[in-house]
Amino acid sequence: MRVPESWLRQWVPTDASAEQMADALTMAGLEVESLEALAPAFTGVKVAFIESAERHPNADRLQVCQVRVNEGEPSRQIICGAPNARAGLWVACAVDGAVLPGDFRIKIAKMRGVESQGMLCSSKELGLSEESEGIVELNALQSLTLGQDLRDALGLDDKVLEIKLTPNRPDCLSIRGVARELSAILAQPLAPQPEFQQSSLLQEAPKLAEPPRIAIRDEARIAGSALCGRFSSRIIRGVDAS
Repeated sequence: MRVPESWLRQWVPTDASAEQMADALTMAGLEVESLEALAPAFTGVKVAFIESAERHPNADRLQVCQVRVNEGEPSRQIICGAPNARAGLWVACAVDGAVLPGDFRIKIAKMRGVESQGMLCSSKELGLSEESEGIVELNALQSLTLGQDLRDALGLDDKVLEIKLTPNRPDCLSIRGVARELSAILAQPLAPQPEFQQSSLLQEAPKLAEPPRIAIRDEARIAGSALCGRFSSRIIRGVDAS
């Protein structure tokens, strides 16, 4: 079970660090096998916009892109060989001085005689995937800002808890289930969450005129209501144990 730290904090507001949350869950019986960063370290990668893309004069598979990185600044000329590089695309741009995973440093250089002032990155080059067929496309995101650090835009500074669940804890097979456990451990109330609207299919489902009644032969009596606020049971009939 993989649980993002940021999602847990939405349910359980706490000052505890990710390491402290992992230790608390482990000591309570939910073993946290690992605590890993969501993305590898890299710096100098910005949200940018391709204004134009034209064929490189000296290479068939390269394009000369004019890329706007910051408001109020001239666009930067960047050479790109990705097949999906095109005008109108929001991209991840590593500017001069950026450092990518593997200590790969970006600097201004010439490619086939044309200067390139940065690099348009793929998810593989950023360490976000093992394979990629082109540069990262950010158009599906909302509220993009030119020059915003990509780590902030995508929430890449998050951490992920890998929890080893045992068969007797199906209640923790969801973010809410793990959050309830952490809430009890830290004595921190769960944060209120928006209510889900009932499906129209459930609203239109036929209702029984009268709920079925089950005669229980042996009634359970709660002797200590302060220690046991509720007792429930279920009767299953027609089971063939052979």
